[in-house]
Amino acid sequence: MPKEVIYANADAPEGAVGGKTVIEIGWSRETEHVQLVSKCLNDLGGRLMGDDPGIHYTDGMYAHLDRAGINHLIRHLRRARDQAFGRDE
Repeated sequence: MPKEVIYANADAPEGAVGGKTVIEIGWSRETEHVQLVSKCLNDLGGRLMGDDPGIHYTDGMYAHLDRAGINHLIRHLRRARDQAFGRDE
């Protein structure tokens, strides 16, 4: 599955031990889906370890989107971008 990685400008959430928030976008033509994952990685690219043995934000939050879901997300991202930074000319 091809994948792109976007590194956020913001630091890791409060309480985390150094790291960066990343968004991974993967897709597959065969299964007709796109997967978005947000997670927090340490400065060396590995997972940050938490004290909670259950699901932790460093394990990532996964969303699987079909074509309609992606179009909906794009519309909302454009609106948020335009309202936060102004429209692109």
